[in-house]
Amino acid sequence: MKIYSVISNYSNAYQNFPRRRLRRNLTFNGTPVYLNLSDNNVENYNRLANGSYLDIHDDMFAPNNKVIRQHNLSFLDKITTDSEKQKFIDYYKTVTGFPNLPLVSENIEKEFVRSISTVSESFNDYNYSVVASGYDGMCSVGKKYALPGSDLDKAFIILRGDITGKYNPAKEYGIVNNFRNRLWHETDQRILSYNHDTSFPTIMTVNQIKDYIAKINKITERMILDETALKRNVEEEYLDLIKAADFNIHLSKYLPTRKYDDFYNTMNKENIKNFAYYIEAVRDGKILTSGLYFKELLADIGNSAFYRFSNAAQMKATKNAVIAGREYKTKIVLRKSLEKDFNSWDLNKQFEFIKAVIKYSCEDQDKFLEYFKNDRNFKETYKPLLGILCYGDRNRRINPDFDIQPNKIDIYLSKSRPTSLYRGFAPHVLWIESKSSKIVADVLLHVDKLRKTNLFRNISMVQAPIPRWWDSLPDKFCKLDAYTKYGRRIIERTLR
Repeated sequence: MKIYSVISNYSNAYQNFPRRRLRRNLTFNGTPVYLNLSDNNVENYNRLANGSYLDIHDDMFAPNNKVIRQHNLSFLDKITTDSEKQKFIDYYKTVTGFPNLPLVSENIEKEFVRSISTVSESFNDYNYSVVASGYDGMCSVGKKYALPGSDLDKAFIILRGDITGKYNPAKEYGIVNNFRNRLWHETDQRILSYNHDTSFPTIMTVNQIKDYIAKINKITERMILDETALKRNVEEEYLDLIKAADFNIHLSKYLPTRKYDDFYNTMNKENIKNFAYYIEAVRDGKILTSGLYFKELLADIGNSAFYRFSNAAQMKATKNAVIAGREYKTKIVLRKSLEKDFNSWDLNKQFEFIKAVIKYSCEDQDKFLEYFKNDRNFKETYKPLLGILCYGDRNRRINPDFDIQPNKIDIYLSKSRPTSLYRGFAPHVLWIESKSSKIVADVLLHVDKLRKTNLFRNISMVQAPIPRWWDSLPDKFCKLDAYTKYGRRIIERTLR
């Protein structure tokens, strides 16, 4: 696909968009809590319906999370007699439908619908009514070969949102956040797991969706698009990720990179990448619930270039490849005979497999991996595309690796050598060992994660050596009348 030109100069247009008081990521920042175990193993298992006992949010920065989960799952290792194992297996089958995987998958869909319906009704407020919901129907649930505790890939929920008058971003955010919090606690996570942040459904209101689309339209309407090539990408291209997402890549060139203090501005590269995943699920996913307002919404946004040609997730092309038999997963092939295989195993192997399924919902086990692991490492496969979409650089990492050491943390913002982070002259100071204003600005994007470590738990200020002479100061930094031991002037800014 070729985007031949932009009709008028639009490089600074985003500066004219109103700033929205919205958080960049509407995330549930859960951490696991200790389970007060009893001698009743069924009771212990039932309490795992609350996802707070197995949450895996940011294990790298909070290694005690894994210790807590090991404690909460330790009751499984204490089930040793044949009678206890058989009792637990029978109860597990009753709750989940296992080993009948089509039934398990159906139960996961039903739990999704039940939980969002219950949460919506609990508010007794029209603003919280569910306009539509769904997910990527090409995941294991959609293929009817899911295991208990699976998540729903690219799950989405559309809420009606405020209908009282002028669009109020803060109010819309409040509606979404309230719904998220109740949904976490309402969902039976023995059936449908949300125990890590990326598995949680993305929730937006009708007004938020329309606001995004309207702003994106101001950019895309000035582009000359090869619609035939774009449509072909959406329908067919899923292996060459860069080619598949050509539309999204070109769109991202007219958006600013997200900054530390700029996440309230919805129009930046990273937010629009996230919105692409959401809108493609709405367009190409399996719809579980919908109503009149959903049809009205699609009528409003259906003709926009973004709705028609966004292809960051390649959902439709992957679906077409699966239907044509060109794409399959080894684990799905194995699961097709799992019910028969499971029933042929002895009691001990059956119990060990069920333990593995329960533990794998929080990725804390390494047995029977052939039934769980994907053929492709999707995290690695998508890193170049995500780097392009969020930074304009395939070597940049939206989720960098961290090497946590006793006296410093090395952050790998790209494939190249890491940037070292130290405690400064006091516990509240983060020292960034870099003379690049770009690297300093990028490190700031990960301050919230760094604050979860013992080394940087109390940071409220950042310092770094002054950038090279041709480089400008990072945003909101000032020069100090102080120097490093190598004679380089120090720059500083405070953190929120």
